[in-house]
Amino acid sequence: SALSWHHDGATICTMAVALSTAGEQFEGGELQVRDREGDMELLHTVEDLRRGDVVTWRGWDLHRVRPLRSGRRQVVVAEWWLGPNCSETDERPRDSEEVTRKVLQVDSTSTQLHVILGEELSEKG
Repeated sequence: SALSWHHDGATICTMAVALSTAGEQFEGGELQVRDREGDMELLHTVEDLRRGDVVTWRGWDLHRVRPLRSGRRQVVVAEWWLGPNCSETDERPRDSEEVTRKVLQVDSTSTQLHVILGEELSEKG
C-alpha cells in the first residue's frame, strides 16, 4: 500500500489518474514529489485526491506514496518516455545512456538525471 522514494528514470512525464476519493474510499496514501528550486529542496504533497483527478510530474523527480491508514486507494499510472516500445507482455526496458541524454535536453539542470546518467555510464565501465 506504500511506495518508498524512487524515480521513474528518464521518463518525460508520469501521470496518475485517481479512481477513488481520499476521505471516502481511503485514508492516507498521499503522493509526495521532491523538487528543487535553486538551492532549496521542495516537497509537494497531494493528499486530497478525488476520483477523476489527474496528477502529473517529471518521471526523474523523486516521489513516493505514503502508507494507507484504511481503505483502498485506486489509481491508473502511465509513463511517457523516449525509450524502446514495450507491450503488455514486455517489461519496460531499462533506460539507456542515449535516452537519458535526450531527456537531459528537456531539463539539463536536473541533478537526478545526471545521477541516472552517471549510474548508466558506470555500469558500462
